[in-house]
Amino acid sequence: METMLLNNSSRFVLLPLHYPDIWSMYKRAEMTLWTAECYDYSPPLLYPESINKMITGLLYMNDEISNRYTVEMSQEFQVTEVRCFLGFKQSVQNTHMEVYSGLLGVETMDNGIREKLEWIKSHGCPDRNNIQERVVSCAVAESILYSGIACCAFWLKRRGIYFKTFNLIHDDKLLQRDFMFVLHENLDHKLDQTRIHEIIKSAIKVEEDYIENVLKPNDYGLDKIKVMDYIKYCGNKLCLSFHVDTIYKMDRNPLDWVPSRFLVYIKPKGEDHKEEGEEDF
Repeated sequence: METMLLNNSSRFVLLPLHYPDIWSMYKRAEMTLWTAECYDYSPPLLYPESINKMITGLLYMNDEISNRYTVEMSQEFQVTEVRCFLGFKQSVQNTHMEVYSGLLGVETMDNGIREKLEWIKSHGCPDRNNIQERVVSCAVAESILYSGIACCAFWLKRRGIYFKTFNLIHDDKLLQRDFMFVLHENLDHKLDQTRIHEIIKSAIKVEEDYIENVLKPNDYGLDKIKVMDYIKYCGNKLCLSFHVDTIYKMDRNPLDWVPSRFLVYIKPKGEDHKEEGEEDF
């Protein structure tokens, strides 16, 4: 059984730290704290309410389903550093929910996320998946299953059609994804390349169907093929962040206006981690 899942009855206080790299991720998250009052709710000049409600509603549901991972993992991990981050993540999700509700006026459900929800249930089930699979799946959910919506939101934001402070939510999602890279690296047993590839490819299939049938980026003047290429690009970056071979022939970001920073974690001798700079916008 993984060490971090075992109850440590001899540890009563946080210090000294047992997992300083995980704690550093918590401190990074703490420094990005914002509240719903920080969000700019003023509509852009070109403001089609129908587009706003659709994109925001999809973001709402995407956050809702990814939050299921957080709740389950916070009950399983017995490490204080991990629980601090996951507890903070739940607080951040609450802020997101408040923002979405403020933008929508009413809670919105969209049947288009049903396939994503089934993917989350399938890959997040403790009875069918070990902790390594669920940690990787959580990173994949925060990246692949969110990427299509992010593309559309940033495309509309560039055109003055979506809210200017969307970056606040986007940066939270990137940090939550990066935390799973660090958490996986600290597990006693790492998930093998074959299984990581299977999880990533299955999520990409779900997201491609979602883009084709629900998001329909061509309706906003956004090239659907480039969006799908961007999803595969994110899949490759996930592979590199988990230190396995890439899957697709996709070395460059086809949508370079979408912020897509990926943390490449290096088990520390000196530095705890580093971030690639080429996609850091």
